[in-house]
Amino acid sequence: MFNQQIHNRIYLILCTSLAFLMPLNRIFSSYLIGLLIINWLLEARFISRAKSIVRSHRRIDTFLFSGLFIVYLIGMLYTDNQQEGWFSVQVKLSLIVFPILFATSDVSYWTIRRVRLPLIAFVAGSFLSSLICLGMALQGYNSTGNSDLFYYINLSYFHHPGYMAMYISFATAILISYLIQNKGLWKNRWRLIILNLLLILYFSIFVVLLSSKAGIITLVLIFFLSVSFIVFVQRKYKQGLLLMVLISITLATILNVFPYSANRFNIAGNVMEQSDLIDESTTEGTVERILIWRYSIDLMNDNFFFGVGTGDVTDALVNLYQERDFIDASEKKLNAHNQYIQTFLALGLVGFIVLLLSLLLPAIFSVVRRQFIYFCFLVIVGFNFLIESMLLRQAGVVFYAFFNAFLFAVFYLPGNKRDETK
Repeated sequence: MFNQQIHNRIYLILCTSLAFLMPLNRIFSSYLIGLLIINWLLEARFISRAKSIVRSHRRIDTFLFSGLFIVYLIGMLYTDNQQEGWFSVQVKLSLIVFPILFATSDVSYWTIRRVRLPLIAFVAGSFLSSLICLGMALQGYNSTGNSDLFYYINLSYFHHPGYMAMYISFATAILISYLIQNKGLWKNRWRLIILNLLLILYFSIFVVLLSSKAGIITLVLIFFLSVSFIVFVQRKYKQGLLLMVLISITLATILNVFPYSANRFNIAGNVMEQSDLIDESTTEGTVERILIWRYSIDLMNDNFFFGVGTGDVTDALVNLYQERDFIDASEKKLNAHNQYIQTFLALGLVGFIVLLLSLLLPAIFSVVRRQFIYFCFLVIVGFNFLIESMLLRQAGVVFYAFFNAFLFAVFYLPGNKRDETK
């Protein structure tokens, strides 16, 4: 029992450290995942773990999140580009690691106080990451006087702006969740409430500075879900209406103060209005996405049920780009910029259905259980899957795999002590 407690504490420390470092350093994340696997192996509870999974359909449900990885592994049987395929499988290892770790974990150890630690650590890591980005931008501005250093790719030091904005949006959702769902946590603690609100405002400004269109829309979605929760679940109609007005005014003000970000939406809007005039010579990001999605549909129809194989998507897309004289996309070897399409191209209808179920089933659970933070996470991921092939990068895979398995396990598996007032 004593040894088990030690392993449980190591799990908590490693999960908290991983959540903290995720917005900061991808390399350290890999090392921490390796340590989690080593700790799991050193426990040597293989027989008892197998029995616990067989006896609990809820643990089986958690384990099923690894289904997407298994389908990608099956896709290796008919892929031609084996090198690219195995690299893709390696990147996606987290999709099977975290479901196994949490499906076989000692869930009784994860009290609500301990559950908060990785979430708070993620907020802290996101905050530190944003401060470092702003510090780097300020240092560069003092040297060059170039204000563009405070926007988009120039500002996002650790990750692509889209991924960074996704992290910050989830950190914002965590802060909002604590405000509207944990009354006992904030009782007579006005300083913490004020700090929480200031962090939400700060994160909102930082997302706008990142100038990621998807990131700003994601942030708006989080605020919309927050108001909806207050109005339709908590039935606080006046508070919800007041909050909606305050959020609208605040976001409009921020976008007005930082016109660079708002201008990116204007450019995208003009592009959409002239979609019939789009041609393959473009290098504008939104236009390229539209063309890639159009062409990908043709490729999907040709490989409808099983796809082209785990490692052959890039080759198939590049060949298609060359046939259509889509020069920039061909030279850059652009992916589908949509995870649903990317998975459909690789694994066909089968893989697409598995991907959808891995989002829809826990979303239904989170609504039934009124787990606001888990539903927000799924909405964030589900929306960003629409405009990024997130599972091609470790920054996307680890974020999705870890928090999906973690939140599902701690809120769903039997034996959890979830006293929200403690």
